[in-house]
Amino acid sequence: MNRVKCYVLVLLLLFTMTGCGKQTAAPKLKTPASESIQSVKAVCKDIVNEEIVVGYVTGSFSGCYYTSTKENVSYPVALGDKVVKGQVVAVSDTSEYEEQLKQLQEQLSAEKEDISYQKKHLTLEVKQKKEQKNESDDRTGDVVETEIQRLQADLEYQKQVSDIRIQQLNQEIECVKGKIEDNTLRATADGHVAYMSYAATVQSMENVVMISRDDDYYIALQDELSNRARNFFVRAYTTYLGSEQELENIPYSEKEQQIALRNNMKLTPRFALKNDAIHPGDYLDVHIVLEESTNAVTVPGCCVYTGQESSYIYKIVDGRKEKCIVKQGISDGVDTEILEGLDAGEEVYYPVETELEYSGTKTVKKSAISLFANENRIKKEYPRLVDITSGVGEAKLLSATDQTEVKQGDVLATLEVTSGKADVTDVENQLASLKRQYEQQKKAQKESIRQITKQLKQQGKKSSVELSLAELEQTYKEKVYHRQQNTLERALSAQKKITGTVAVTAPCSGTYRGMYEAGREHIIVNSNDYIGTITDDSISYYVTGNNAYKYHYGDRVKVNDTYEGTVVGAFSSATQEMEYTGADGQAVYYISEPQEQMTKAYIQLDQPVEDLKEGSVSIVSNPISDVFVVEQEDIKKGEDDRRYVWTLKDGKPYKQYVRCLQGANNQYWIFGGLAEGDVLLKGVK
Repeated sequence: MNRVKCYVLVLLLLFTMTGCGKQTAAPKLKTPASESIQSVKAVCKDIVNEEIVVGYVTGSFSGCYYTSTKENVSYPVALGDKVVKGQVVAVSDTSEYEEQLKQLQEQLSAEKEDISYQKKHLTLEVKQKKEQKNESDDRTGDVVETEIQRLQADLEYQKQVSDIRIQQLNQEIECVKGKIEDNTLRATADGHVAYMSYAATVQSMENVVMISRDDDYYIALQDELSNRARNFFVRAYTTYLGSEQELENIPYSEKEQQIALRNNMKLTPRFALKNDAIHPGDYLDVHIVLEESTNAVTVPGCCVYTGQESSYIYKIVDGRKEKCIVKQGISDGVDTEILEGLDAGEEVYYPVETELEYSGTKTVKKSAISLFANENRIKKEYPRLVDITSGVGEAKLLSATDQTEVKQGDVLATLEVTSGKADVTDVENQLASLKRQYEQQKKAQKESIRQITKQLKQQGKKSSVELSLAELEQTYKEKVYHRQQNTLERALSAQKKITGTVAVTAPCSGTYRGMYEAGREHIIVNSNDYIGTITDDSISYYVTGNNAYKYHYGDRVKVNDTYEGTVVGAFSSATQEMEYTGADGQAVYYISEPQEQMTKAYIQLDQPVEDLKEGSVSIVSNPISDVFVVEQEDIKKGEDDRRYVWTLKDGKPYKQYVRCLQGANNQYWIFGGLAEGDVLLKGVK
């Protein structure tokens, strides 16, 4: 029976409870409000719900990549180098194509020389025939004229054939030049080299060099946005320049997304702000607006209470507190929008803490804050590894060095190649035969010229067509001989390099790790087998882990709190989910991890320091002046994750919600909730 009475009493209470606005008035409290009751008036203003994050100014990155797999890639640039669009930044081995190009250009030159010789020779022959015609009778003259026409027709035919050959050679030259260009990677923009893979073998679409552009800056985010911020993004702005500046969202193109996926690049939201007052390396506040309301009725967030089923406030009516059910709108972290249950101008109870222990106070005033600071370990590293190959066909290993530190030009191994000895002998025989033939022709030609000159002298003449022809032939045959000689000598030199005892030498100085131990002679080395690897000591940087991409290209840093330096290499890396469709048509998903060098930041000191092998690196971003700053120890976190501080007003402690952004050195940048002159309570328990 008693349980039934309780149920009836509860139902009666539920029927009598009401809210504000359209609902009936809430029951008044029995205790009258005294003069100590604190209140504020609801006001109309614009309000935004936003997520505040740290951004930094960086140059747009332009990737340089091959469209097909390349081997033996070298890099004529270094991290931090200034480059211009079109400048060569990487080259795959083009020695074979360059040799082809040289041969084709020599053939083209020879073809032009040949047709020039034929023209000169014909001119002299025609002149000679005309002299014969003038000295002969009419019948003989007709024969000579016919011979002249035949010679001219032959020359025209030879010229047409030569033109076709020259055209073919030019086409072949352009084709080889195209192959050389295909192996030559050029800068895609003006800027500075911010990343290099240093890989000898690179895959298609792999960014082997990335350039930080000088002409295109944007604002990137230091950390990832929350899912809510990504899904409900409305707009973005910054107050870095002293007033609210709108930021333009820059979407990524489909091609950029594909390249990022292929290269394990991390794509974060980016924004444009056209203003000369921002510079690469600047850190600033970025406000991501999720919701906004104009001319909204608002009250301080601490005035709103949340029950199990509804939110409520306490109105001040006739000096008393009256509970009033309200409908909340958005919150900016300091104030809360009231959609129903309260009108602008109405007074609302502002809670005050009557019993609070604190150790002291501090007056709020403007100062400076840095948004980012970091300290990490560094180590001197050498990023370029050079693979050493035999460079010849099958050979016998005669010796291998046991040295670990080598200088450029040091012998790393000696090989014996016997398969090419017959080829060397054959080319040597061809050279000797060519020389004998030339000497015989030269001797005969000189004798012919001597006889012609003697006859002319007897006739009292100094020159004749016959002498000119002989001298022309002598000059031409000498050119042909030297041309053939150069071709054979080059072939002989190339063959000797890969025949007999061949020395494999170090292309650079550094630490060498050989594949074969000293004393293990007579091992058979196959075509282009690896001999070892050299860590090039001419290229060195101080390196720190950068998997979270906290260090960006151009950041100024300090090493061991003493030496100044700059981040000259950094890559925004990420783990990617890749999809591969096999021959059976089945899709296979796998995780692609970034390459090791993508997860590092490379630092170059302003001045070299001897014997500095490792240490610590620290970075503190640009100070932002004339802002409200509160120490982290004074910022509290509520159950709803909102931040608040304790302030002292009229000798009484108040909870004050604040809109803030955590910066470096345990400080917070306050954007709303505090004003200059407010008194903070320190050491609140």
